[in-house]
Amino acid sequence: MNEILYNASLVLITMHQIMEIVFLVVISIIFLENTIIKYQKNTTKLLSLHIFTLFYNYQINTLDLYFTLRYDWDDVILLARDVIRQLMYT
Repeated sequence: MNEILYNASLVLITMHQIMEIVFLVVISIIFLENTIIKYQKNTTKLLSLHIFTLFYNYQINTLDLYFTLRYDWDDVILLARDVIRQLMYT
């Protein structure tokens, strides 16, 4: 029984990590789409700074994100755009 619970917890942790990576990729794509024209110089530095700020100032609940991804990608994209707007205006 303990082995089953242990394996289930590993699957859940792995699922959370995968969802964080997927969300990071979505954020990166949207961010690049919106800023690469405006900031042609130092785009990589700007992108990494915004992603760093995103993950340390706006902690995302990955379990909620998992259900969002499972049911509706549009909500994830809207969330990503809102967070990016907040970051760009601060």
